[in-house]
Formats: sequence, C-alpha cells, structure tokens
Amino acid sequence: MVENTEMNSQTTAPVAEAQPVAKKSKSNKKRVSLGSVVVAFTLLGLLALAGMGYFLWDQLRSQQEGLGGNLDKGDKSIIELRKHINTTQSQLATAEQQLSNLTKTQNNTDQQYERLLKEQSKLYEDRLKNTNAKLESKMNNIQGQLGKTRGDWLVSDAEYLLSVANERLQLTQDIKTTIMALEAADHRLRESGDGGVFKVRAEIAEELSALKSVKSPDIIKLISQLTIIQKQARTLQLALPTINAAPAQPERDPAPSTESEQKTSIVDRALTDLKDLVIIRKRDSNAITLLHPDEARIIREDLMIRIDIAKSALIRRNDTEFHASISSAKEWLVDNFDPKTVRVKNALQTLEKLQTVHLHSQLPDISRSLKMLRDVTKFRLKSDQQARQKPETTKAQQPQTKKIPQKAEIKQSRKTGVAQ
Repeated sequence: MVENTEMNSQTTAPVAEAQPVAKKSKSNKKRVSLGSVVVAFTLLGLLALAGMGYFLWDQLRSQQEGLGGNLDKGDKSIIELRKHINTTQSQLATAEQQLSNLTKTQNNTDQQYERLLKEQSKLYEDRLKNTNAKLESKMNNIQGQLGKTRGDWLVSDAEYLLSVANERLQLTQDIKTTIMALEAADHRLRESGDGGVFKVRAEIAEELSALKSVKSPDIIKLISQLTIIQKQARTLQLALPTINAAPAQPERDPAPSTESEQKTSIVDRALTDLKDLVIIRKRDSNAITLLHPDEARIIREDLMIRIDIAKSALIRRNDTEFHASISSAKEWLVDNFDPKTVRVKNALQTLEKLQTVHLHSQLPDISRSLKMLRDVTKFRLKSDQQARQKPETTKAQQPQTKKIPQKAEIKQSRKTGVAQ
C-alpha cells in the first residue's frame, strides 16, 4: 500500500521537477568522475607505496642477510679469538710454571752461593788470622834480630855452622868438612864473649876429639885410582888376539942402571920376543882363537862399566856394592885380559888394595852441641819477649794519678764560692 502511494505520488509529481533532476544527474556524473580520479590516484599512490615498501623490504632483507653473514664471520672470528686466548692462557700457565721453577732454582743457587761465600769468607778469615799471627811472630823475630848485638849474631852464625856440620857428617860422612865447621863454630862462640856458651864450647871440643880419632878413607884418592884403571882399559892387552888388529908392542920395564942389568934385560927381552913369536895352544874345536873388533870393544866397555858402578857405590858409600863391583871387575880382568903385562898386573894390584878398604866407620854423635846452643837461644828469645811484655803491662796497670790543683785554680774556686 505504501508503495502504491509512492508510485502515485511520483507519477503525480509535476513536470517542473524534471530539470533539477537532470541537473542532479549532471552533478552526480561530475562527482563520479572526480571520485574515480581520486580513487585512481589513491590506488596509484597505494601501488607506489606498495612498490616502495617491497623495495624497502627487499633492501632490508638483503641487509639482514648481509648482517647475518657478517654475524657468522664475527662468530667465527670470536671462536678463533677464543681459541687463541685459550692457547695463550695455556702458554702463560706453562710460562708461569717455568718461571716458578726458575725462581726455585735461582733461590737454590742463591742459597748455595751464599753458603759457599760464607764458607770461603770463613776460610779466608781463618787464613788471614793465621797469616796475621805468622806476620806478628815474624815481626817480633825481626825486631828481636834488629835488637841483636854483635855477640848475638856470632852465636847465630855458630848455630848455622853446627847444623852444617851435622848435615855433612850424616849425609856425606865428610869428616874433614865437619871438623872445619866445628872449629869455625867454636871460633865464633869464643869471639862472642858470652858466658852462657862455655858448656857448648866444651861439648864442641869433645866432639872434635872424637872426630879426629876416626879414620876415614880418602874418597877422592880412591876415585882417582879407579879413573886411572878406567882410562887404561882402552889400551890394556887382551888375552886373545883381535882380527885385523896391530900387533901389540911388548911393554918394557924402565931402563936398568948398571951394565949387568942391561945384559940380563937384553936376554929377557929376547926370550920374551921368542915367546911372543911361538904360541902353544891346545887344539880345541870349541875354543875361540880370534876376537872380532866389536867383541874386543865390548870387553873393554864392560870393564869400564864395572868400574863406573864401583865409583858410584864409592860416592854413595855403599860398602857391599863397592866390594862386589871391585871383585867383578877383578874377575873380568883375569878372564879377558893378559895378566902377564905390567898394566894389567898394576890394575889387579890396585883392585886388590881397594877390596881391603872399608868405607863405613863408627861415626860419633855431634848433635848435642847444636841442641845445647839452640836451647840457649830459645831461652834468650823468651827472656827478650818477657822483657818486652813487662813495660806494656806496667803501662796498662799504672793507676791514673789525680791532678794536683794549682794555686791559681784554688783561688779561682774560692772566689766563685764566695760569689755564690
């Protein structure tokens, strides 16, 4: 019903309303065109915004991807850095351990060096003390020597001569030199004029008389006799002839004085010449009839060596070795040289005389005089030291004397007392 009324109303509306309707339609068309334009622009703006957003989103994503790669690289570098840090920490720990070990060893070495230094310092201190003590004793001796008189010097010289005499007698058994040294020491003691050495001089006189009663062999004479035999060993006649050697000339005795002696000597010479020309020997296949020159040289050198041994035993005063070497040299002469010649006979006679010589003899003791003189010098040194120590002790023990006031000081003290 309503719809019909509306339709009726519409139909019944006046025609005049048609023009504004047409105007409205035109205005609506204009509005539609403007709205579409606005919508298009908005769509275009939205599309542009969407494109810009997509572009920005793409750039943002690419940036995020780049940041993610950079973060991965940073993580890797951080891991590597952590590894380096761990290795450096381990190295630092080992270095600290090594440093601690080195400090321990250094401390041990320092302790050892300190101990060694203490020991060395103690040792050197002990040495210094000993040297100081020795130097003090030597200085005291030097002072004592400087304070000696001529008599003291003569007594010390006599002591030296007595020590030389004892050494010569005990080591070389040289009695002559010992007697000379004892006489010189007695002369020094006599010149000193000291009354404390009279007993020493009496003992020296007894020792001199005991030494002069001893008979000792002349060593130089015995050595000269042996050297003569040693020199003649090169020219002595051997018992056997030598190959290619000059014939030995017969040794002749000194010329006789009378005519009868000359005639007998001529006959003896003729007989000896005939004996030399005719030699009777037993035929033996093993016997050596001729000597080679080297063999003859060896025989002579062997004799010289035996005599050298005897000389060395004589110098050393070895009685048994001396007699053994002399007997061996004598046997060698008899076996290898011609005992009929004069030189060989003389050599055998000297060797027989040397066999009877006794090198050792009972020597007296001469050390008592030296001991007595040393006791005298020691007693003097002790007395000198005591004499030096006495003034020092007296100076130390002297009480300090009070100073006696003078008259002026007494007056001044009285004035000060009155003023007070």
